[in-house]
Parts: sequence; structure tokens; C-alpha cells
Amino acid sequence: MNKNHRQGILLVGILLLGALVTAYRAKGCIPYYPMDLVSYLGGYHAARDGGNPYDLQQAGNSLAQRGVFVTPFRFVYPPPFLLTMIPLEMIPYRLYRLAWIAGSVFAAWISVFLLSKGTDRLKPLFIAGAFVLLTVSESLHDDLVCGQITSFMLLALSVMIFRGFKGAVTGVAAAFLLPLKVGFMPLVLFVKGRRALLALVVLLICLSFSSVFFVGFNAFHDWMFCLRLINESWGFSCSNNLSVTHAVSIVTENALVRGDLERAGRDDEYRFDLAERQRFVSQMLFFMILATSLAVLFYRLRNLCKKSIRCSRDSTLSQSILFLLVFIPCVWIHYGMFFLIPFRQLVTKGHSVQAILFILSAMVWGTSLAPVPVWTKVLIPLTWLFSTAYLTDTSEPDALQPRPREAGSRESSL
Repeated sequence: MNKNHRQGILLVGILLLGALVTAYRAKGCIPYYPMDLVSYLGGYHAARDGGNPYDLQQAGNSLAQRGVFVTPFRFVYPPPFLLTMIPLEMIPYRLYRLAWIAGSVFAAWISVFLLSKGTDRLKPLFIAGAFVLLTVSESLHDDLVCGQITSFMLLALSVMIFRGFKGAVTGVAAAFLLPLKVGFMPLVLFVKGRRALLALVVLLICLSFSSVFFVGFNAFHDWMFCLRLINESWGFSCSNNLSVTHAVSIVTENALVRGDLERAGRDDEYRFDLAERQRFVSQMLFFMILATSLAVLFYRLRNLCKKSIRCSRDSTLSQSILFLLVFIPCVWIHYGMFFLIPFRQLVTKGHSVQAILFILSAMVWGTSLAPVPVWTKVLIPLTWLFSTAYLTDTSEPDALQPRPREAGSRESSL
């Protein structure tokens, strides 16, 4: 048995250990009806009953008719997502729930296995960091407890990276990523090559027609109306929202537009006026931060281009994920699993010190008991977003320097 085989067996053993630790930690913590999985069930059953899957009352009534007396959240995902609920027509819910949980655990650890490819001599650092992030922080645990889909999204992104963003398999992974989270839809633009694009387009068409056949065309109209309602509300100041939208809401309500809460409790007109002013100031502050961040990123990228430093798809994807973890309206703690992708990028480029600091900061971000206010955690991905460590490569120093002129070349002769 050669060295590579031994390392491969050790890697698989570590990943299986991580899966077992994850399962043991989640044992007894996952409710029979996880809150997000219930919202999927409510939307699915409402659609099967001929109703609107995005109507909270109809979803609740459909669940109650089936003996599920749990108040669901509003279902907000695109209609093709409801196709994932079809197995409920063939198997009981308890088996479906078990398959969902097991699939989430294995999707997360298979993602680690795929992302470890290409980390070369610093692979132990990546495996150790990923192991700690998924077993100690609350990112994967929260995904399981809520019945979320983040681990499946991580697997789709990992497949795209593993395949070099090209090929039919990449197109299939991107097609399954697209119907999951609206905020992460732009990540499918990283696919390249005819085969990947063809697989993406064909599968999206199949999923769209299947969902129209399954839930009807009106579901797409209902989904757009649901998104419009969410956008108009702008109410993203949930206590566990880690997005910059929560941070600006907190700053606005406590510093910029402070109101008389006692008066607001008895004066409806004043309460509505105060809420509208806070909403307007929050939006302006959000767009100011967004515009400033884009300007800084553009300036840094322009300077790198002047130095003839090319940005790979891996680098740009890492920056994009950090950008989304800051600026999409709602960022939950289970999104912390996405930190594995920029962490891999630091390890791949040989930035071991930055990689260690990054995973430590990701642990703080993904732990609810961390001794910092929740709304200040947005500074962690925001700070790393402006780091050029993702775009420079210490393992290839020649890439950072201008190329020397070759003897006999046209430039040297001039």
C-alpha cells in the first residue's frame, strides 16, 4: 500500500468520524417537525390541494388536515423546489425525515472530501479546519435542527469546484443549486464550457416543465408576488440575522431614528410614520455601505489587473460568497458552512497563517454563544472580503512580478 492510498484511507476515516460526531451531537436535538422542513411540507401539501403554496394560512390548513398541528413559516423557494417533496407520495414522513437528515450530514462531509482535492501539501490544515468548523461551530448543527438545505447547496458548489466549473456534471450541480436560494442564484454564472451550459439549460427546462405539470403555472406568479411582499416589508431585523441589513436596522432604530416607544404603542399614525422613516433610513444606509464596498473592490481589482495578476474562478467565487454573506437580506448561522470555500482558497494558495485566522473568525461567526453582539458579526466576512489574500498567490511568486523580457524579443530589441 503506497503513501497516497494510506492518506486516502486516513482522509475517509476522518470524514466518517466527522459524520459520526455530527450525528451524535444532533441526537435528540432535531424536532420531529423541523421548522424549515415544515414550511416545505406546508407549501407542498397546499400545492397538492390546489391552493397557493406561498399562502401561510393555506399551508397551515393543509398541514392540519393531515394531522400536523405545527405553525409553519412561509414557503419562499421557487416552485421547482417542491419536486423534492414527491417521495412523500411513496414513503411515510418519518422515513423521509430520516433520509433528509442523513442526506444533509453526508452532503456536508462529502463536500469536505471534494474541496480537499487540490489543497496538496496543506491538506491536513484544510481537513482540520473543516472538521473543527463543522463539528464545533453551530453551522451544520443548525442546518440539521432547522431541516435546512445549506448542506445540499454546499455539495452543489463543491461539485462545481471539483470539476473545474466545466462539464455536464457541473451543469447538473448548477441546475440543482438554482432553485434553492434566490440570493445564491448568481453563483451559477461560474459554469463554463458548452457541455456545462447545455446540461444547465436542459435540466432547468425539465425542472420548470415538471413543476408546471406538478403544481401549475400559477405557482410561479404566486412566488413572484411572495418575493415582492418580502421586498416591500424590508423587515430583516431578526435577532439571529447575520446580514448587514440587520446591522443597519439596529443602528437606525437605536441611533439614527430613535422613537418614543410609549407613544408608538398608543398612536397608530405615529407608529406607522416612525416605521416608514426607519425603513427609509435603513435602506439608504444599506445602499451606501453596498456602494462603498463595490467601489473598494473595484479599485483593488483594477490595481491587481495593472500588475497583470489574473483572478481565477476559485478566487472570484470565494469573494462572491463572502459578498453574499454580507449583503443578502437574510443570513442565518447555517450559512457558515459556506466559509469552507474561501478557507479552501486560502489553503490552496499557501496562505497558512491567514487560513488559520480565517477559520478562527468563522468559528466566532458560527457560534451563537460568542461574546460579541450578533449584528456586529457582519464585520467578519466584510473584513475578509477586502483582503487580497484570495487573489494573490504566494506559491507562484512569478505571477506577482512582471515577466522579464526574453533575449531576442521585439521588446528587448527596441
